[in-house]
This record gives sequence, C-alpha cells and structure tokens, in this order.
Amino acid sequence: ALARAALFCVAAADPAEREAATAPEPVDSNDPVVAGASIIVAESLALLGRPDEALVHVARWGEGHGLGSLRDVAAASAGLTLVMLGRDDDAVRWLEEGVRSAAAMGARPSEAVARSLLAEVRVRAGSVEEARRLLEEVEPTGGVADAVVLRARTLLGEPGAAEALAGA
Repeated sequence: ALARAALFCVAAADPAEREAATAPEPVDSNDPVVAGASIIVAESLALLGRPDEALVHVARWGEGHGLGSLRDVAAASAGLTLVMLGRDDDAVRWLEEGVRSAAAMGARPSEAVARSLLAEVRVRAGSVEEARRLLEEVEPTGGVADAVVLRARTLLGEPGAAEALAGA
C-alpha cells in the first residue's frame, strides 16, 4: 500500500503524468503503514484539486477504518478535503483536532494549515473575530502551509494577503 501511494505521489507531481495518475483505492486494514499510505493518497488528491476522490479515503477515516494513532496526523488532511468540498460543518471536528494534535506534536506546518482552514470556516459562519484569533499565533513555515495561511488571510481581507497569495 505504501509503495502504491508513493508511486501515485511521484506520478501526481509530474505535470506530464498528473492527469492520468490513478490513485490507489483504500484498503481495509488496521496496519499503520496502510493508514499512512491512505493519508498520503488523500492529501495528494486534495492538493491536486481532486477532493471528491480524496473523500473516499477521508470518509473511511471517520468510520474508524484503520487510522489508529495516525488519526492525529490525518486530521488536517481530512479538514482540507472537507473544506474544499464545502462541507464546513463536517470539517470543524477534524480541524479542531488537527490544531490540538499538531500543537502537541510541534508540527508547525500542520498546525498552520489546520488553524487557517478553521479560520476560513469561522469566517463563513460569521465568527470573524474568532478567525482572527486563530491566525494570531500562525507564523510562516514555508511551502503549501503558507499558501493556505494566505488564503485565510485573504478571506479576512488582510492588506497584502491577496497579492501575496497570487504570487505564491
């Protein structure tokens, strides 16, 4: 499962192969390696703009299929997929869990993603001040996480955020 997930990620990263890259189907297993592979595939699909396909994996996590102790690692990925699909209410539980677990693990990029996505959800729900508080503690970490942070800051109307996001 892990090898198939890795091969999918490599194909998905290649612009010439991206469109044809076929994601591995979820596997019923309690093996943590299989769970890790599922997280890799779902996150890759979400980042490729294929959240419907990622949801096949994420929906199984919500049913308790095989994540075990990796649930904390998967929380931000699940939240990302659900936010991309407009399922904010379903995303909240995952994102709150993602903020807590990433903070506990010192995983700053994951915490930034979870906080930013949760801030987006809060803005759409009308809780703008809560969204601002969520982003107060977020510092640049580099990579995709910074783009997700800029997306939330743009939604909040922060000066310069939209321009920075366009250049990310």
